[in-house]
Amino acid sequence: MQTLKKYVSEYKIRIIVIGLPYDLYGKKNKQLEKTKEYMKYLSEQFPHISIEGCDERFTSFAADEISLEMGDYSKRDDIAAALILETYLEQKK
Repeated sequence: MQTLKKYVSEYKIRIIVIGLPYDLYGKKNKQLEKTKEYMKYLSEQFPHISIEGCDERFTSFAADEISLEMGDYSKRDDIAAALILETYLEQKK
């Protein structure tokens, strides 16, 4: 949490985007509920920041495909995070 607080302060963060892990059919599950609890916690820790959720259903699969093409699987999570953010920004257009 200290690292996140540092980034929020240093970079004047206004929005945090969290991937929402719905199941393949868009249904709720235990992990989604835990994620929403964490989002609530973040809202309490950072009341001046908007905590936004974005469906992440197919980002891991897409990140796997991109990592395979790149020949570097170590960047999979970074790629998935970028895809979640890209999806969020596309929905805001």
